[in-house]
Amino acid sequence: MAEATRPRSKLLNRGLPDEIVIWEILLRLPPESVLRCRAVCRAWRLATSTRDFLLAHHRRQPSLPIICGYGDRRNILVLDHRATDGQLQRVARLDNTFYPKASFDGLLILSKYDMNGALVFSVSYRSSVLVRDGLHWYSVEQRQPILVFDTTSELFRHMCAPVVSIKSYIFEMDGTLGIYSRDNAMGNVDIWVLQNYEGEVWDCKYRVKLPMVDISGQLGLSIDYWAVKAMLVDSDVLLMVMYGQCVCYVDTDGKLIASFRRNRQPLHDCQGWLKQSLVQHTFFTALKGYSVNSWPFV
Repeated sequence: MAEATRPRSKLLNRGLPDEIVIWEILLRLPPESVLRCRAVCRAWRLATSTRDFLLAHHRRQPSLPIICGYGDRRNILVLDHRATDGQLQRVARLDNTFYPKASFDGLLILSKYDMNGALVFSVSYRSSVLVRDGLHWYSVEQRQPILVFDTTSELFRHMCAPVVSIKSYIFEMDGTLGIYSRDNAMGNVDIWVLQNYEGEVWDCKYRVKLPMVDISGQLGLSIDYWAVKAMLVDSDVLLMVMYGQCVCYVDTDGKLIASFRRNRQPLHDCQGWLKQSLVQHTFFTALKGYSVNSWPFV
């Protein structure tokens, strides 16, 4: 961020310049810690409440995979494999009639069903990703072209997709598109990468043999069915494998590198990502009867 856009403030710490305290220390804290720091003093509260600071802080936040935990209530969780503790962090606790469908700028889009199964509110069942100023949708169940909405021209168009099996998903991969598909019977995951965006040229870059024996041995379970999600983490492609109450990370060499467990609650991948934000969305406060943490969020 340009120096000219940074607000001048009073000395926050006698031993450190304001620029270091605000833009090198407070900016690097997780959202919960930033909120707690506001209680330290009025100067810190003002410094961490400016729009420039909040936008810069949001840009530093990682995009974390969203996971659903099932039980008496539906827990919306995110997984940060880099955290030293509490890797599965709860974002919201919902009525079981709600299900997350998408996320953007810290907002969750939910679908809701009544007790008779009638759809009340929903968004597309396709997986989607934002790349190159375009929102890309890809059919999970059918072999169809990729649907693209150009956010600049506000026009729709189609892109070709690789010939893959059903149950394939699209994801963002270092500024371009990736599509991955799984073969439950063989335990394989194919990952395709769009090598040339303008030419719509795809390449099958990885074929990963999942270490199901290692995973089942470590978890002490016999795994018959599993869910998987491909993701880019710190410039490395990883696979998140889910079964029951457990989540595992596997690299493209098929090596198990980490595992997490949430006891007493089955987990399910929601095919979404959450990037936390402290930036206030003005349209919420404009809603009639708006209140924070009201039903159905508890």
